[in-house]
Amino acid sequence: MRIRSFAAAAVLAAGIGAAPGFGVAPAAAATGYYTYHFDNYRLGWNAKETTLTAASVHSHLRLVRLLATDSVVYAQPLYAPGIVVNGVKHNLAILATENDSVYAYDADTGARVWVRAFARPSAGVTAVSPSSVNNCNQITPTIGISSTPVIDPTTNTLYVLPKLQVTRGNTTTYYHILHAISLSNGADRVAPVAVHATVKLGDGTTQSFDDQWQQNRPGLLLSNGMVYAGFGSSCDSLGSTVHGWIFAWNAKTLGLAAVLNTATSSASSQLGAVWQATYALAADSTGNVYFATGNGSFDADSGGSDFGESIVKTTPNLVVSDYFSPFDESNLSNGDQDMGSVGVMLLPNFSGSNFHLAVSGIKSGVMYLLDRDNMGKFNASADRSLQDVTIEKSYDSLYGGPAYYSTFVYWGGGNQPMGAYKLQLGTHPSLTLTSQTSNSFPGEGGEIPAVSSNGTVPGSAVVWATTRGNPIYLYAYDARNLSTTLYSGEVGQWDASGGAFLTPTVADGHVFVGGSGYSVAEFGVN
Repeated sequence: MRIRSFAAAAVLAAGIGAAPGFGVAPAAAATGYYTYHFDNYRLGWNAKETTLTAASVHSHLRLVRLLATDSVVYAQPLYAPGIVVNGVKHNLAILATENDSVYAYDADTGARVWVRAFARPSAGVTAVSPSSVNNCNQITPTIGISSTPVIDPTTNTLYVLPKLQVTRGNTTTYYHILHAISLSNGADRVAPVAVHATVKLGDGTTQSFDDQWQQNRPGLLLSNGMVYAGFGSSCDSLGSTVHGWIFAWNAKTLGLAAVLNTATSSASSQLGAVWQATYALAADSTGNVYFATGNGSFDADSGGSDFGESIVKTTPNLVVSDYFSPFDESNLSNGDQDMGSVGVMLLPNFSGSNFHLAVSGIKSGVMYLLDRDNMGKFNASADRSLQDVTIEKSYDSLYGGPAYYSTFVYWGGGNQPMGAYKLQLGTHPSLTLTSQTSNSFPGEGGEIPAVSSNGTVPGSAVVWATTRGNPIYLYAYDARNLSTTLYSGEVGQWDASGGAFLTPTVADGHVFVGGSGYSVAEFGVN
């Protein structure tokens, strides 16, 4: 559905520039960082980084500059090299803010190249106030662009999903609007679309997507010629009407292609949010989509369509094909121990292995190694995972998701060190802890690591992570032995509590770190 009301038309028109067609540009350099955690498997591993080696990071890494924005940046910064703007080629850092703006900076000079503001206060179009969702303060000071956008480097198009409110007198209406904008100037390539759908429930009733209470936190996914977005609720509000949703749109036209609601058995079905602490939806090489849901109704084991506390696999058209839910899902759900606090990382397809693997986890601190060809579904007596690894024993501690490098999985929970887990293949794949950081990551949530290397060249692999709280610190470690700290430095006096689950962006000699300050920190070795 394209325009549902006069107010929606005002949102869609806010700040829209020229709308050139989808001309195909030459593919950008392979060192671009076009999507959350680098690729659709969500490995977080940039294997084409030649500047930031262990030695150069240890000796020369420094804070280069702060890139100013109009609000906080919780979405992961993206990096698009070789973009021509007004005849000049730029390596662009793309920053999306909670004030519903997108900034394009020249990553080499720090010059602002363009900015696209989707809010237009003079027309009553603004980012959403937390007071509009029962003062849910997971995202502050306003709720705007919370999910990481995604770039199509073949067309130099950025897909981004602002949340906006339109005020007309005493009436306020809420919208999520999907845009496809040009990396050259921020203008819309095609007409933007309002997010909306209605689904029929198993008892014959219907449920409609509620823009006010639904929230898009997971990073966007570009796969199968479609753009995917996941939604949950604001602070588990209105559980009987605000569920988990996945949408898919045609990437060229933005026409709605498919919709999935995670709790459709009956009108009493609850929650099942898809939020993943910003970790993006994942897709494998054949286009299957993977995500995790939070606490909520579950009856999939008896043929129902409620998938609370589950890791879900769907076809490209969002038809559920498999799932995993822990044996104690009911207790976990009642205790708010979300599966949905964590995303799903798909491991590479290893030559000679009979398994296609995935790694996920749960808020209470268990990491799951799964066979994505046979997820395990639900068994009331024991988990049907390949392995359960307890990596954190305190309540409310594991969020986001891991990173990967050359048979190592990196992850940790709040108030704990980050660990490196060696993957062993064979008849019974498993993960074994081999090293840990000397420091812990205080506060709720722990860290969402990233990795950079020049392939598997010795001495090139670095694991990156940020702390939460005030101030934020950036850490770098030797990927082969996390006890070796290469760098530790303060990013800024920013409060990253609440909704900021941060992960560094490492590309082409640059390291970008968002946070709650009105800027993004850029590090480098030059």
